[in-house]
Amino acid sequence: MKLNNVPYELIDWKGVETSLITGLEKKALARIKNFDEIRLRVIEKEPGYRADHFCKKGHIIFVIEGSMDIEFENGDKVPISTGQSIFISDDNQYGHTTFTEKGIKYFIID
Repeated sequence: MKLNNVPYELIDWKGVETSLITGLEKKALARIKNFDEIRLRVIEKEPGYRADHFCKKGHIIFVIEGSMDIEFENGDKVPISTGQSIFISDDNQYGHTTFTEKGIKYFIID
């Protein structure tokens, strides 16, 4: 990741417009800021939210509150919860999807 030509900006996430994300079950709200090829998001998923696809893009995730399972196409499952981070590279051979039983709020860079 290169942070070239990215201006200095203080982000007040409460003031960033929300976008609705629909999953297979339930919904999520995302606040999104884009800087060239870098995307920053704060995502809040309802209890019972299950993503509707397997993603092959890399991410850096920090969990603000709650928990979710990251499930890979090969069957591996990684639980992540409050205060934890995970790094998934762009060249990961398996796609990943998410499920949260109790809900989650996290910060993600991709």
